[in-house]
Amino acid sequence: MFEGSEIGLCGKIHAEVTDKFIRRLYEEGWLEKRSTPQFFDVKANTFLNGRQVLGHCPVQGCKSEKAYADECDLGHQFMPEDLIGPKSTLTGETPELRPVTNWYFKLPQMRELIAEQAAEFSSDEAANFEEKAISLIGRPLYEAFVR
Repeated sequence: MFEGSEIGLCGKIHAEVTDKFIRRLYEEGWLEKRSTPQFFDVKANTFLNGRQVLGHCPVQGCKSEKAYADECDLGHQFMPEDLIGPKSTLTGETPELRPVTNWYFKLPQMRELIAEQAAEFSSDEAANFEEKAISLIGRPLYEAFVR
């Protein structure tokens, strides 16, 4: 009855809509492309997400022996290339770091726009907006944009 987002006609429509959406954001100056290193498992012939890579935390003094691609289980964050002894959870092999280009929102540039939109919803007709927004995105993020 329903197709997954990459199956059949749904996949085609999803790809077209997503492409138009992302390109429009880029053309309007809301996105930028950046190249960052990402782990690649040669044996599995696939890029790995952050939780598919395990190693040791590189943060000085940290005793964690369970660190992912950019964060250990004690909450220390670091760059993927600093992970000590990375291993793919798919094959157990040492993955390579390869450059990947991704799209990133220019969030500082969006601050004023988001604040304006949030202020519009502050009227009586949207009295519950603040509670709904906070429940959706959390108080710290909400307050960062409306103050």
